[in-house]
Amino acid sequence: MRNVIESTLEYQKAEVLVRRREYAPAMQLLRSAIEKNPDDADYHALYAWILHLMNPTQPAPLDEMLRSLDRALKTNPQHERAHYYKGVVLKRLKRDAEAVRHFRTAAEINPRNVDAAREVRLAAMRRASNKPPAASQGGVLSRLFKK
Repeated sequence: MRNVIESTLEYQKAEVLVRRREYAPAMQLLRSAIEKNPDDADYHALYAWILHLMNPTQPAPLDEMLRSLDRALKTNPQHERAHYYKGVVLKRLKRDAEAVRHFRTAAEINPRNVDAAREVRLAAMRRASNKPPAASQGGVLSRLFKK
């Protein structure tokens, strides 16, 4: 019981540090929390997100992020943030179809998740703009100015 309480406090401190953009100390606290309570989906989701934030450019531990997010989703398949974070990581890997699926799931779990809803909307707009234009039936002007 003591480990659960300590890990919860460390997780909360890590969240505060992430908001302050102090990622290294947040990661230390979170690793300690995961050691004490490895079955909490929130911890694994935040771990992956901190890795993402610490490594904004490509040489990032993307596989480690995905493993952590998969563990969070295995523990809790309805974890909204884990779905959103996994969508972000998959988008970074150019796996857009999978990313949109996770963004959509996050938006369905929490309709007030503006970021997930925006990603779904953007993907729909991109898909619509990539479709070839419909065959022209010819309007009044095209009949007047035949080629």
